[in-house]
Amino acid sequence: MTKRKKMSSNDRISTMGRRLYQLREIEGLTIEELSEQLDVSPRMIYNYETGSNALSIEVIVKMYERKVFKDRTLEELIDIFIIQIYK
Repeated sequence: MTKRKKMSSNDRISTMGRRLYQLREIEGLTIEELSEQLDVSPRMIYNYETGSNALSIEVIVKMYERKVFKDRTLEELIDIFIIQIYK
């Protein structure tokens, strides 16, 4: 049985944001470029990355469909942004 991490929802949202920032940096995208690809405002990307807002499953699916992080499958993105954080 896997033991769950004791994280508050704010910690989880912050972790999600840090992971988005890291992937964006690896891909060499600016906040503006990522916001254009996802059809959200640059402010929303900033809010995701700083942990002010959580990524929704719809945004994660959009990342996959639009190949924002080219080499990542939908399963990998869900693992990165949800499963690893909520285990």
